[in-house]
Amino acid sequence: MFGVGDYVTRKSYNNDIVFKVIDIRDNIYYLKGVNFRLYADSPKEDLVVLYEDNHIIVVFKPQNVPCCEDATGDKDLLTVIKEYIKEKYDKPGNVYVGLVHRLDRV
Repeated sequence: MFGVGDYVTRKSYNNDIVFKVIDIRDNIYYLKGVNFRLYADSPKEDLVVLYEDNHIIVVFKPQNVPCCEDATGDKDLLTVIKEYIKEKYDKPGNVYVGLVHRLDRV
């Protein structure tokens, strides 16, 4: 169900940070923070995979992470999703992702 490269959150921390699975050993998932320099480990039962199919990807937007590029230059969610799709599906060239709803920081 979960694999290296998947993006997940942790139930026990109220889905506060989005992580990328970087390794799996002895049923422990080793995680790297997407928007924070943070490494963690987690049992499989604590992970949440967000919905994805061929047409739609639903993601959890952490607080204070912009939806799209802004003047701050902070890493934005749209860029993270494009990088995820490009890497996971080995897509050549640019990846198009449309933003349906925009709830941004103030």
